[in-house]
Amino acid sequence: MRWRWSACCREDTVGEDLELTWRVHFAGYDVEFAPHAKVLAEVPSSVRGLWKQRVRWQRGLIQTARLHRRRVWRTPRRPIGAYLPWNLFSMLVVPVLQLVALPLAVAAMAVGALPVGGPVEVALWLGLGLALGVTLLSIALDRSWRDLRLLWALPLWVPLSVMMSAVTLTALWHEARGTQAAWNKLERTGVQTVPLPT
Repeated sequence: MRWRWSACCREDTVGEDLELTWRVHFAGYDVEFAPHAKVLAEVPSSVRGLWKQRVRWQRGLIQTARLHRRRVWRTPRRPIGAYLPWNLFSMLVVPVLQLVALPLAVAAMAVGALPVGGPVEVALWLGLGLALGVTLLSIALDRSWRDLRLLWALPLWVPLSVMMSAVTLTALWHEARGTQAAWNKLERTGVQTVPLPT
């Protein structure tokens, strides 16, 4: 079957690739991972560029979820049907809860209602331990043992997580207000990644 671009690709979302992927799954087809595909991409080289890119991605997720809201909450017939509600919860609800919980925890510690060495410390170490476990599992599954050299960056996961939560809140705010979704295309700098020494 030949598809026309206008028939298969919507233009009312900034996450057209995600929306098309969901639609292919909902139509009963599989989207498979191609592990040996070569992708030439330039990542943001500034925090501002990363922020704009991630807000756009989150808005694409919100728009896609809104377009397919009836399908997302149906009784799952395929694995992706069971995955999507959990994914939406972890991508859109948990970040907001994190941004609410952090200042409340700081305020509770400031007035002595929450001991500094108690649940907060447990949550921090549990979170970092889980992050380390997931990272090590990913490295083992990919057999990319050389990436163990990058474990020094693991503590950056905490501020990055807070930033990504703020990104989600910003995207939700823009979508709730109906702000025109700008493409905010990445500024190309031509910077190339220097290969790590072997």
